[in-house]
Amino acid sequence: MNPLTLLSGVWGYVGIGVIALGIGVGGTHYVDSNVYGNQIKDLKLTAANTEITNANTAFDNLARRINTINVSTADYETKSKDLNDRLDILRRDFLNAIKKSPLPPDCRPDAERVRQLDQAIDVTNSGEGYTQTGPSSGVTVRSHPETSTQ
Repeated sequence: MNPLTLLSGVWGYVGIGVIALGIGVGGTHYVDSNVYGNQIKDLKLTAANTEITNANTAFDNLARRINTINVSTADYETKSKDLNDRLDILRRDFLNAIKKSPLPPDCRPDAERVRQLDQAIDVTNSGEGYTQTGPSSGVTVRSHPETSTQ
């Protein structure tokens, strides 16, 4: 029997309808999956771009903070060197004052010596921008054993 004769009757129309239905369903599924696939890709791309923007902002903030730290470090080193130079001068002046005219055990410092010591204390305390905000470092000023009254 000829296969075309089978398609010539009602069954032929049904077969063609089933094939058309299959092509329609397959085509619709293909188009829908591509559309949804493209939408998902667009959403993923948008999320990735947002993450990149956030990361770039975080890196910029980090770079600014690192720059601030570097500037503060340079400023600290400059001021620290200046203070160390001043302390060296004060130490030298103090040692020279002791060598030049030491106090006898029963003597109190004269007005000139007190003035020099007050100036040294003022220079040390000025510190140009250095302030102590926390507890003391544990250094205490004690009176000289020979000048203390007992």
